[in-house]
Amino acid sequence: MRTGKVWMVGALLAIVGAWQGAVAQMAQDGQQSERGAERDVGGRDRGEPTVFADAPPPPAIPGPITEEDLVEPEVVIRQEGENTVTEYRVGGKVYLMKVVPARGEPYYLVDKSGDGTFERLPGGAHIAPPMWVIKQWR
Repeated sequence: MRTGKVWMVGALLAIVGAWQGAVAQMAQDGQQSERGAERDVGGRDRGEPTVFADAPPPPAIPGPITEEDLVEPEVVIRQEGENTVTEYRVGGKVYLMKVVPARGEPYYLVDKSGDGTFERLPGGAHIAPPMWVIKQWR
């Protein structure tokens, strides 16, 4: 039993010694960093700002959104045979078509990526809400 206590005391002394060494090293590092605090890594004084001569100027900040910027979708309803097709377009591009067949469930064709490729979605609650472009910068 005595051997276990001696081992435990030895382990505690080793931990305390390591902790004291770490504290002494941190104190020494802190003194060195205080001496070098007047200059940063590049050797410049900390008081002078960093200048990036090669950086392009920032882009202009756009103005507020006006009534002219708001785009209403153009809706066209047409008959194709027995089907009723409702097209929704913005800027001349069709982004959504609702097809109501004479028999069966209505379904939607959605252009998710804007490249003219339509994906068929079932009717009902699975349709995502309309997403319109409010403002574009070119």
